[in-house]
Amino acid sequence: RVNGSSSQPSMPNLLPITDNTNPLYITEGNPDLKPSFSNNLNIEFRSFDSDKQSGFVTRGNLRTTSNSISNRVSYNEENGGSTTRPENINGNWNAYYMIGGNFALKDKRYTFSLYPSVNYSNQVGYLYQNQQTVKSTTKTFSPNANANASFRDDNLEMTLSGNVHYNSSRNDIRENGNMDTWNYSFGPSGNVTLPWDIRIYADLIVNSRRGYSDASFNTDEVIWNMQISKSFLKNKAAMISVQAFDILGQRKNYSRNMSASSKSDTQYNSINQYFMVHFVYRLNMFNGQMVEEEDMEEEYPQRHRRW
Repeated sequence: RVNGSSSQPSMPNLLPITDNTNPLYITEGNPDLKPSFSNNLNIEFRSFDSDKQSGFVTRGNLRTTSNSISNRVSYNEENGGSTTRPENINGNWNAYYMIGGNFALKDKRYTFSLYPSVNYSNQVGYLYQNQQTVKSTTKTFSPNANANASFRDDNLEMTLSGNVHYNSSRNDIRENGNMDTWNYSFGPSGNVTLPWDIRIYADLIVNSRRGYSDASFNTDEVIWNMQISKSFLKNKAAMISVQAFDILGQRKNYSRNMSASSKSDTQYNSINQYFMVHFVYRLNMFNGQMVEEEDMEEEYPQRHRRW
């Protein structure tokens, strides 16, 4: 599938106006700006064999953008002030590819899956170097792999999952911005159905980070989540559940943003350790009359859910 989209410059960027209210931070408009245009190429193939309980999927994406808009900054060496002007620039593109699948053993209770992927981006922008503004390119290579092994029975489901993510960034002008980081996560999860319609779900995930510029980001954390629920009333129409998140209180939130002109590692403050109580009563309406359900399918949080 191929498609394209365009993006018009903002009105403030197009106006031929110089804002020198702050003489140390001057901004200019650029009436010669052209619209940006992006081309997208997407491919995808899927197959599934119900008898063997196996599946295969592969997908890829290529995105190129012409006439991107980047802020060109020049500095006044005498007073340390700067002048910012938007300019069109070419060279931004991104490519992504994933291939993987799942399969079951002869004993269909045992299943395995593996989904490796890779992402490559080429980001361009303007940097001020040696008293002049020059075009800068940051190339980012990011392979990733997810693997799962599961056992499923009538009253028990157990899964062992693992994920490895590597990120390599290289800038052609400022080598001190180059960095290689690793993110790992692995651990078990499962749910069990007990007598009296009681179900217990739990997962224990170990997250590890390595290679960040700030040593406080290179941490290991153990995330333990748990849920207990019970169904009751006729046809199990009602359910009450208690969920506890980040029981050990170790979760930390980090993110990384890369561009052609900057790199930032950010830590967010958030409330990760808490619990919730749910009460659910399910109704089924048909032709204006309530019909009792013969069975109520209870949804449990899956491994990929973000807690």
